[in-house]
Amino acid sequence: MTLRAKKMAYWILGSVMLCLVAGGAAFWWMMQQPLYKHGQAAKLAEQDPVSMDGERFWVEPNMSLTYFARGEGKPILYVHGGPGTPPDISAAALDALGENYKTYYYDQRGTGGSTRPFDRFNAKDGTWGNVQKLEGTLGLAQQLADMERIRKLLGQDRIIVVGHSFGAFMAALYAAEFPQGVDKLVLLNPADLLEFPNSREGLYGAIEKRLPAEDQDAFKAWLAQYMDFGNVFSKSEAELQVLDARFLPFYEKAIGKIPQGVPSPPLDATGNWQVRGVFFSMGRRHDWRGLMGKITAPTLVVHGGRDFQPKEIAEEYVANIPGSTLIEIKDAAHFPQYTHPEQLAAQLDHFLNDK
Repeated sequence: MTLRAKKMAYWILGSVMLCLVAGGAAFWWMMQQPLYKHGQAAKLAEQDPVSMDGERFWVEPNMSLTYFARGEGKPILYVHGGPGTPPDISAAALDALGENYKTYYYDQRGTGGSTRPFDRFNAKDGTWGNVQKLEGTLGLAQQLADMERIRKLLGQDRIIVVGHSFGAFMAALYAAEFPQGVDKLVLLNPADLLEFPNSREGLYGAIEKRLPAEDQDAFKAWLAQYMDFGNVFSKSEAELQVLDARFLPFYEKAIGKIPQGVPSPPLDATGNWQVRGVFFSMGRRHDWRGLMGKITAPTLVVHGGRDFQPKEIAEEYVANIPGSTLIEIKDAAHFPQYTHPEQLAAQLDHFLNDK
């Protein structure tokens, strides 16, 4: 090879490496930023939903959401948490209101029996291309738009929204983006995600702190694999389900067994691509506390006194949502709608009926 040819080869190789480094840096920068922007869901929801029947909301021509309903009367939309873990049974606290309220429990897109558009992704589309495809289909904007589409399908000018955990976080974002569509808002043990990161230890920090010493290394290894978003698109959803299911034993060792009566969906019902979709929506850094000021609906925030999440998380929601009220059910942990139905139902009845 001539000197000129060698220089040309080195120049080409250097250019390729520079592009790879620049591309990696760009991807890292984009991962830092939240892909969800306030207003995206409203834009998506401008197109009217298709129809509903006794089992499904057809929110788009190729997207249906499985649901079931309990009770009679004024509609309540229940937003499940996880993310990605739809309930297969109703909440006893809401059942107690069944003479006057009909609660709709739906599987969010990408979970349970709802449309699950992805199994594997095409490596040819590149990591950023697959991030955009996933987040644009199963991310926060589409999830919030689905809530608005359901409101329209139910024929309600305004609807009562009850969200739990991550679902409470989504319900708050929905109420901020669609304030005119929310009658009343209930946030049960809302997730610590208004600002991220923050000074609190968070879910994974709380678990690591409480795990026995002999489980620490295994948990750290699992968490590193779970957070490896750069290689996530090499997996199928079934592989993600197996990976994600390894979290539960760590949770139960650190926090305690899931209480009896709390729904535990089967492995194949969890929406593992949905989890990654909303993670990409949030990015590695965001602060949405200011959005809470857009909420106009009367809001009740419920904290379980024995929850692994500190009360200051619920207090942060109350501090940022105008006119909101905080109550604490002292003996409850993270699932008061199932474990303390009478106490919660009494509080909900008081709040919903302005007593």
